[in-house]
Amino acid sequence: MHLIKITLLLSLMALCHMSQVQALSANFEKYLNCFQAINEGASLLIENSIPSLKIMVLCIDYRPRLDRGLNSFLKYIRVVHEFAKKAIYNKPDCIVQMLSAAITLLKPTERKFNQLKCFDD
Repeated sequence: MHLIKITLLLSLMALCHMSQVQALSANFEKYLNCFQAINEGASLLIENSIPSLKIMVLCIDYRPRLDRGLNSFLKYIRVVHEFAKKAIYNKPDCIVQMLSAAITLLKPTERKFNQLKCFDD
């Protein structure tokens, strides 16, 4: 929450340093378009995260040990650790496959981001 407040404060301070109204509106529109491109990419990743994790579980053939009595946070950390260890050491090609699918998914968003020239200032 503090990060959002700081970001808003810095954004307002940056807007106050602009002297021309036209430059302000043009830059503001550019930044809004950049944020929209970032938002589209993030939503694509979030939307496809669960199916890609399911595919990864099938790829590395992971079957966690589930203790019925224990429902602690440490149990979930242990399951994630075992999953990551098995994926990294036994089947790294599954990770490469998942990352290449993510890159393919984000290519149109990256092209739009580059066309907007968001980092050119």
